[in-house]
Amino acid sequence: MTDIDWQQARVLSVDLFDTLLLRSVSEPSDVFPLVGERARAAGLVRAHVSAQAFAAARSGAESRARLRKREETGSTEVSLPEIYEAMPAGLFTHGAEPVARLEFEVERGLVLAHPGTLALVHRAREAELPVVALSDTYFTEAQLRTLLTAAGIAPGLFHTIYSSSEQRTSKHEGGLYGRLLDRFPDVTPAAITHIGDDPHADGVRARQAGLRAVAHQAGGPVVDEALRLERLRYRDVPMETLRRASAVAAAPADADQRWWFGLGATVLGPLCAGFADWIVEECRRDGIRTVRPLMREGALFTAMIRAAAEASGVPLDVAPLHASRASTWLAGLDGFDVAAITKLLQRQPLTIREAFAGLGLSLRDATPGLESAADVTLGDAPRIRTSGGTVAEALAAHLQRTDVRLRVEQTIAASRTLVRQYLRQSCGDAEAVAIVDLGFHASTGRALERASAGPDAPRMHHLLAIGADALTQAWAEGSDIRVFAGGPGDHADLAAAIARHPAVLEMLLMEGATTTGYRRDGLRVAPVLEAEPRTAFQQPLTAACRDGILAFQQHWLRWRQSRPSAQMPAPHVLLQPVHRLITMPAPGEVRHIGACLHEDNDGSRSVRPLADVPVPEGTTIDEFLEASLSATSLEGRTWLWPAGTCELRWPGSLARRWTLAAGAVDGAPPAIPAVAARLREAGIRECIVWGAGEAGMALVRAARHEGITVLLVTDSNPATWGTLLDGVPVVSPEEARRRGNHVFAIGSCAF
Repeated sequence: MTDIDWQQARVLSVDLFDTLLLRSVSEPSDVFPLVGERARAAGLVRAHVSAQAFAAARSGAESRARLRKREETGSTEVSLPEIYEAMPAGLFTHGAEPVARLEFEVERGLVLAHPGTLALVHRAREAELPVVALSDTYFTEAQLRTLLTAAGIAPGLFHTIYSSSEQRTSKHEGGLYGRLLDRFPDVTPAAITHIGDDPHADGVRARQAGLRAVAHQAGGPVVDEALRLERLRYRDVPMETLRRASAVAAAPADADQRWWFGLGATVLGPLCAGFADWIVEECRRDGIRTVRPLMREGALFTAMIRAAAEASGVPLDVAPLHASRASTWLAGLDGFDVAAITKLLQRQPLTIREAFAGLGLSLRDATPGLESAADVTLGDAPRIRTSGGTVAEALAAHLQRTDVRLRVEQTIAASRTLVRQYLRQSCGDAEAVAIVDLGFHASTGRALERASAGPDAPRMHHLLAIGADALTQAWAEGSDIRVFAGGPGDHADLAAAIARHPAVLEMLLMEGATTTGYRRDGLRVAPVLEAEPRTAFQQPLTAACRDGILAFQQHWLRWRQSRPSAQMPAPHVLLQPVHRLITMPAPGEVRHIGACLHEDNDGSRSVRPLADVPVPEGTTIDEFLEASLSATSLEGRTWLWPAGTCELRWPGSLARRWTLAAGAVDGAPPAIPAVAARLREAGIRECIVWGAGEAGMALVRAARHEGITVLLVTDSNPATWGTLLDGVPVVSPEEARRRGNHVFAIGSCAF
């Protein structure tokens, strides 16, 4: 959108739908089932007519209306009433007209402005340039003005609004550009800039008319690839329009940071925004006023909860709380018994030296075998031998000594005192506190709860985005732990994969350094933070990702304010984009994210790349997947992000396997998705489908699943010319050849 030559432009022409006017659905035809649902609820269609059956009838009626119009006038442009005249009369209880009006009302409730395109319109008007809207649509000019108003766009910004159904010619045919040129006879065509999203109607046809065509940015190839894989995996893509708009709005100028911004807006934004809304509602319902998101995700969540609370009119005291497993583990212990020692030994990234320091012990007092193994990690300790046994056995024996346990319990008592004072300092006299954490076991929050236990302690409510199965034990012990998107009993299939491999999500959301403990600073208690482990190069990139998350939330809250009936999808649906990133990443995602460093955040100094760990030579993909899913190592190597490593080593293998497992789109023969997959592997991103029957429609949909734009459909049957196949114009073979794209995908199982 930045390549408009404002010095040369004398008129700005703007496409409406999917360029300036966005619908909060993925495809225009997705509106039809919504109309069917509303019509059925209102008693306007017969009870046996399902939403999907209505949608099929609505699509068929439009094709018939266009054929009829072509026979009558030579043009295929039709109005909404003409489409409903072609609907089967037996569907309706009170005639077609009320349902036609209902469809327009549904459209009014779905539209919103694309902020980037709207900014260009305002810039053109500030420069005193005429702005014209061109739309290939069955809506009238008056209806388009109503839709613009509903989206918060002043119709007065436009000198003229042309509707193809009223002008009886379209951009796709080229005639609507003739109307535009007639409107400005003193302006040369090259001085008119047209912005639109359709490669043919807004690109080829505009250039053929002599206009300067600018492609509308809908997120770019990075967003396209992420949504393609999401559609492949789950069939549906939630909030696609908002995600695309957020990905390009106010994005950084730097290309790398722009990529990370898009990742945040597209993949992480919906889950985080939904989580913030849910927290506000939980607090409102239960009368909780004090909210403390745990660092290091706490900085992001604090900003998002404050924004969500303000938008909902719920007064909350929200501030980040510096706490981590490393800083609270000791304070949450009742004593240093065998169970506590066993839990300590499970913190695999810790070295012997770090474990001793955390317990307040000195290695100088340890047995010689332990002192010499100071830099051995607890994960390696069971495999390394020292005099009399393994390092792990020697450590366990040392920690069970009476004098050692007494010193550790003194450290526990001192740590608990500091944690209590820090909590009181942060939360004041609050009777109830919501501890907000990304997930997964609520170990830090529960340690805070145990450390602060007492008659004057606040009630703690733990609000997690994602939960692990182990939470059932915490529930049994009386902790109030609530999970937003997935956990024990609720969509555990999605949550479990993220809980097993949390490093990617943690790395993207974390800000600042880990809290390692607390110290007295005069009359106050201050958190002790370790040095920031990530590289200076990585920090601005992950910051751009978090900016993208915030941009999505801003779009969502603005949309909800203008449409009070707007609702977030179900929480588990919001989790799907993150689940897809963890389990089936796109190549670009692995290239950008895989080399980033992740801190194990367990009190250790361990920092590892997420996926940039080579797979042992000769390992097959099945061997790698089996080892990574069973949490075992290969030649001593482990991976924080197995799917990312798999994509690096065997590009495209996970998506191909899922395609085979999921089967053909819409039950079509296996050859149909195979053709679409071959197109993608050949680097094709635009094509013409030959065949306007069922196989052709299946191929159009399969191509979309592969991220391929179907420009046209062609067929040898003249009766199909001028109709639409799943929203794509059907033209004659001669017209298809004339339009210049010579990549044809054959969608016919009969010929």
